[in-house]
Order: sequence, then structure tokens, then C-alpha cells
Amino acid sequence: PKAFCAFILDREIAGWKPTHKEHKFGMRGCNTGELAFENCRVPKEQLLGEEEKGLRVTMAAIGDVGRGGMVGVAMGLQAACLESSIKFANERILYGKPIAALQTIQNKLAEMKIDLEAGRLLGYRAAAMQDKGLRSSNEFAVAKYYTTEAAQKAAKMAVDIHGGYGCMEEYAVTRYLRDAFILGPSAGTSDIMKVIIARWVLS
Repeated sequence: PKAFCAFILDREIAGWKPTHKEHKFGMRGCNTGELAFENCRVPKEQLLGEEEKGLRVTMAAIGDVGRGGMVGVAMGLQAACLESSIKFANERILYGKPIAALQTIQNKLAEMKIDLEAGRLLGYRAAAMQDKGLRSSNEFAVAKYYTTEAAQKAAKMAVDIHGGYGCMEEYAVTRYLRDAFILGPSAGTSDIMKVIIARWVLS
């Protein structure tokens, strides 16, 4: 269809049911699935936005809410990678010393911290603009690109710091790595973010 409507659906309304749950390799705590509708009548009071403007409502939700949410998840994931890596590096003894004493490990930890703090500033700036009622879609595109790419980098470095243990499922870093690579496509891929950013700088 050329146009569609967006609406809120109450659970009590008849004519719909969940039909399929997707099995993702990461972000398994966030369910993804399908809903089937058959003779489902929704009151007009539950219409979101204007009639036949559902695409606009959907894109606004992705751009203004979804990307901000992904920024928050990415920052939390980076923080978890850094925390786990610091703990492991201080506890893992190699040749009589914790591996935290190795400059290679220190460099990885420093990079993770730098990326985390830079991403926070980008995310907080976009969120502050949104709180003031200012247009913030471009700033969220920058923050979403940076933080999700940094989360993938942090997860990879966390696994590297853990060495062989980083391949064992009892260590959380294996889950962080899977989750990090779900963040990229969510609410717009990194390539889409660069398209948005390029249009911004060229406008």
C-alpha cells in the first residue's frame, strides 16, 4: 500500500495473536517476533498521528526514540566490556604478574575508556537537544554510529583480553560480543547513519 496508519493496540482487543518468535544470536533479552491480524477492529481513538501517515510516525519512532535507545544500550555494553576486562586483567596472573601490568593490555583498556567517554558526550548532547525540543535526528545518527561501532570494538578487545577464556560461554564477554553485533543493524545500519550524516554536512 502507498499509505498506512499507525495505532496502539490494546491486548484486550480481539483479532490478533503472536505467531512467531525470532531466534537471534544476540540481544536475546529483547524479543523479536511477528503478530497476525484477522478481522481486528481498532477504535479510531487509538490512531497514532494522522491518518495514512503511519510511515512518518514509524520513522520518527526509529529516529527519535529507537536510535537514542541503541546509544544507551551501546554505552552500557561498552561499560560492561571495560568492567569485565579490568577485573580479568587484574586477576589473571602470567609469569608471576597480573596481565594488567602488560602495556598491550593497558592500551586496550585505555582505548575502551576513551571510546566510552566520547560516546557518552555524543549521546548526552543529542539527548539534551531532544529534551529542549530541538531537532536532534542528525546528532543521534552521529551518536548511534559512533557508540555501536565502539561497542563492537570494545567487545572484540574484551574477548582478546580474556584470551582463551573469552571463547567460553561461562564468561559474559562472549554474550557481549554477540550482543554488540546486533546493535549495528538495529534502528538503522552504520551505512545508513553515514548517509544521514553526509546529507547533514552537505546541506
